Amino acid sequence: MAFHCVRSIGPVATIGEGLQITLPQGVLDALRIGPGDQVEFFHVAPDEFLFYVATRPLPIAGIVPTRVRRPVTIDEMNHTFASMERQRRKSAKRKEKRK
Repeated sequence: MAFHCVRSIGPVATIGEGLQITLPQGVLDALRIGPGDQVEFFHVAPDEFLFYVATRPLPIAGIVPTRVRRPVTIDEMNHTFASMERQRRKSAKRKEKRK
């Protein structure tokens, strides 16, 4: 039996008939945006997007590396992805046991 969790961690917007999204006033106030402002969407994971105000520059702290990183070999990448997959499977197994 599969269970689906609906996440609601804050204000919710509804998609209207014309496929337009009306953002809650609290979100508009927090982002300091209004009619005519543009937002930009970033695909971060399957079924997940973030959006930013396109008319305002993004802070670059943490985006631009402060030091030059050494090149990574294919073997190191494969090792990293394999350990991430092992961790993901371990986590999924623990979740399955809790059900």
